[in-house]
Amino acid sequence: MALVLLALPLVAWAEEWRGLVVRVKDGDTFVVQRRGCLITVRLWGVDCPELRDKPRGPAAAELTRQLILGKRVRLVPHGPDKYGRTVAEVLLPRKQNLGAVLIRAGLGIWTPRYAPLGI
Repeated sequence: MALVLLALPLVAWAEEWRGLVVRVKDGDTFVVQRRGCLITVRLWGVDCPELRDKPRGPAAAELTRQLILGKRVRLVPHGPDKYGRTVAEVLLPRKQNLGAVLIRAGLGIWTPRYAPLGI
C-alpha cells in the first residue's frame, strides 16, 4: 500500500489533472481527492499570508474556500516542493486562475522566485 501512496503523487506532477477539493488549509494550500487518494497541493507562484501570523491570512483562506472547497478543479502541476506537496496552478471555471484571483483581491503576492514566468 505504501508504494501506491508514494507513486501516485509522481503521476500528479507529470500532467494536468482534475480533483475534488476536500480541505483548505490556508489561502495557498489545500487537499484534493483524486482516485481515492488525498494529495496536498501548494498553489504555484503565489504566497498568501499564514492564518495565524498575518492579519489577512483568514481572509485569504476564506476566499480560497469559497472558490474551490467541495468543487472539482483543474490542476496544472509544476512539480513537487521540498515538503512533497504538488505545486500547481489551479484553473477555475471560465479559465480563471486561482492565484491571479487571490492577487487581484490583495490577499496574495506573486513570488517570482518560484514562478519566474508569472501567472
